[in-house]
Amino acid sequence: MILENHSVAVFLGIISLINSAYGLKCYKCNAANDEVCARGSSSLPTTECASFQNRCGVFEYDILAGSSKVIGTGYQRDCASTDGYCELVSKGANLLLRGATNGEAGIQQRRCDLCEDDFCNASNKIKGSLFLLFVLISCNIARFF
Repeated sequence: MILENHSVAVFLGIISLINSAYGLKCYKCNAANDEVCARGSSSLPTTECASFQNRCGVFEYDILAGSSKVIGTGYQRDCASTDGYCELVSKGANLLLRGATNGEAGIQQRRCDLCEDDFCNASNKIKGSLFLLFVLISCNIARFF
């Protein structure tokens, strides 16, 4: 019985080490016309990502009145998966904003960057890997075939 309890304790200890080793941490904010979220800062709130979220992301967008008049800029920093993060954020924000304004407002993506290290989405100058860039371009090209 003592051996079984010891084995369970060791197993749980190993599992907790694995979870903490793979828990990516990112800055988190979602705001329009907010300088702190726009610039990125170590004072932003943080979050630990779910296991399927292996990237941190920065999404920057123009807030539109009608179809083209820019009335503000919005930012989102958060955990991301590589499977369509930018498109998902863009579509979701557009649905919410257009629904709340009866189609009078929307967003237009300015940029969307992903990175792989803890708190790498603090700055607006995220360095993406060439491999990730190649994968994203390939996925976009593949959609046309």
